[in-house]
Amino acid sequence: AWDRLPLSLVFVSLLAAALAERVDRTTALVLLLPLAILAINTVIYWNLTEARGLGDLRPYLAVQIAPMLVIPALMALFPPAYDRSRDLGITVGIYALAKLCEHLDREIFEFGGIVSGHSLKHCLAALAIHWIHRMLRQRRALS
Repeated sequence: AWDRLPLSLVFVSLLAAALAERVDRTTALVLLLPLAILAINTVIYWNLTEARGLGDLRPYLAVQIAPMLVIPALMALFPPAYDRSRDLGITVGIYALAKLCEHLDREIFEFGGIVSGHSLKHCLAALAIHWIHRMLRQRRALS
């Protein structure tokens, strides 16, 4: 749960930030708390179902996948407030690759026998966070 909780909060926070930049700041601020509560509840739900032997990750995965679909749509439909928008798209791509590595966990380990797909997922997730940090440090407001 402690692995999933921060990730779920990052995804909804990134979605709210993209909404604030691309659509409307007030709407994004109003949505931030409900999105955070939703994210937390998906982890609680997974943990409760895990304790019953079911481990239902569907809501948690929806909180991960929805922002990765909505953010590119926002990028395509609304003009940017800052330069370096491409970095946000790159971040989405890096995380998509991370999820693919997680999905291919065993195959990746069997291929090289050194590192698992799950380990690569964590490395790529860290790279995605670095990419966002880099974007925020380097970007400038557009007039």
